Amino acid sequence: MNSAAFAGLLAGVLLAGGQTAPQGPSAPSSGFTERIESGQIASPSGAPVYYRIRLLPLSSFPALPEEVAAQLSRRQCMIPQTFEAKQPENVIHGAFHAPGSGDWAALCSAGGTTTLYVFFAAQLDNPIALRSQPDTAWLGADPGESVLGSAWGIATRTADQLRSSPEWRHLLTIDHDAIDDARLERSLTIRYDQEGKWLALDAGDADDNNATPTSQDYLLAIAKATAPIPNICSGGVTASLGKASVSLTLGPGNAGFGGFQGSASYGNHSVGSTTAQNEGAT
Repeated sequence: MNSAAFAGLLAGVLLAGGQTAPQGPSAPSSGFTERIESGQIASPSGAPVYYRIRLLPLSSFPALPEEVAAQLSRRQCMIPQTFEAKQPENVIHGAFHAPGSGDWAALCSAGGTTTLYVFFAAQLDNPIALRSQPDTAWLGADPGESVLGSAWGIATRTADQLRSSPEWRHLLTIDHDAIDDARLERSLTIRYDQEGKWLALDAGDADDNNATPTSQDYLLAIAKATAPIPNICSGGVTASLGKASVSLTLGPGNAGFGGFQGSASYGNHSVGSTTAQNEGAT
């Protein structure tokens, strides 16, 4: 890769929220053929970043109910594909409103803006626009690629998958599916409809077992690490990692290395507490 291409890729990876407006993008319109939206934007450093976003027509999604396709067509939607796409994506089906409901969601690109629409089965002709952003807000690329593509992807997260995460069991009464709203390789927000209110659950730490204190192991590890420090052995200590927080009170013992009591929380929600015997310094 030459230096100019490498600079373009590096600038693209560093893109955050401070992008300028696209310079001279193509202007795709809704239709029956695949389109490419391309152009360049300036990175925060001022270096040009080139992008190429693939847009698929609604005809690429034959499973879409007629009412949903009609609403997307009225809005002149085309479906943006991520840079990782191997088959048509970003149109999903699930029970997003209630158990067993046949709902749909889709990303719609029109006029340079992408919107996440949700269609409840009971009102397919009245979609909910959850959120919108410029087509170029989230860009990314496979390693070695100098031209960026869309990094916005959605997927269905089933109720079983939600229930398998201890964090969400503490937060919600889960009986239906949710929507994964992802910036590929960067971040993930889980969108869950709870009695008409859409909750945005930050899953940045939820899929990282090492960042979530769900057992005594995390408490015990911190206790062992802090016990050899004399000035806190008979006191307390608080440690945090992301949204996870652990508080310890160390008890007396030989050379101060006795037992401890600890509690763990995730955000504003308690994960659990424990009492254990510290093994002391080794």
